[in-house]
Amino acid sequence: MSLHPDDDRYSADCSDLFEDADDPESCKCRNVVLQAYDNLTALGMPRTQVIDAATTILRHHHSCSSVTAKTIVECWVHKHVNAHVH
Repeated sequence: MSLHPDDDRYSADCSDLFEDADDPESCKCRNVVLQAYDNLTALGMPRTQVIDAATTILRHHHSCSSVTAKTIVECWVHKHVNAHVH
């Protein structure tokens, strides 16, 4: 199931999804995932393809299911996008 970034379930910490998800020292791939998101979005790729690419990057660094990885990526993206809005 893919969550929309405006979904209220994003109010929880991303670390609720997997340990250290919000700790940049423990999870160094977060910045790589978000940089890929920004770059691919800037190129005009559809959001679904951008999320899929970012999920692939996360799964390269962490062994988790594709559903879990996608949810983590969407959580990170939600926080990342909202941080730039405020």
